[in-house]
Amino acid sequence: LVEIADRIGDPGLVLQAHHSAWTTWAQNGEFARSLEHVRKGMALYDPEKHRRHALVYGGHDPGVCGHGNRAKAAWALGYPDQATQSVRDGVALAETLDHMPSLLHSLWFSGTHYCVMRDFVAARDCGDRLLALGREHGLTFYQAVGGVIHGWALTQIHDGMDGLEELRSSLGRYGAGIKTNLEVYRAGLVEAELRSGNFERAAASLFGIET
Repeated sequence: LVEIADRIGDPGLVLQAHHSAWTTWAQNGEFARSLEHVRKGMALYDPEKHRRHALVYGGHDPGVCGHGNRAKAAWALGYPDQATQSVRDGVALAETLDHMPSLLHSLWFSGTHYCVMRDFVAARDCGDRLLALGREHGLTFYQAVGGVIHGWALTQIHDGMDGLEELRSSLGRYGAGIKTNLEVYRAGLVEAELRSGNFERAAASLFGIET
């Protein structure tokens, strides 16, 4: 895609080619390569000029996605402070766009980041926003994401059963529809089951077995 877009010479297509590439490399664990595409794509991104891209490509704003994937890659490569700043920048950008799916997309990245950073309060707050906005707009996927993040955060804050049932049920709905980040969230469930003394459930959850 990058080679084709470069030959055509359309900056919008080049941006979207990098958008595809940074996501692909991040999902394959090639975080340095992902960051390079984020750098090149975000150099072309203009929130006004590319406002319509959210309606044409992938259902979300490419700038929001760039900030989110930069955060994922920076965290994996050992730069947690840069990652935190990137998710904050992504939410701040999304809040200016008047495009609800992009805002929800930014909160999905942010909530997941705060989970792996073990910032329980920030994760809980992202989960709260995802749940509220998902319900308000009838978006069941984001309700499931919000429930996973919110439920996990509660199991950590209250050190017990609070949030565990929410985490279980939300993860079941989430996993039925999408696999992105599923192992991260499943690991959170395993941890929560262990903290509650549910050793058989933890072992089953580790392998994605319904109990």
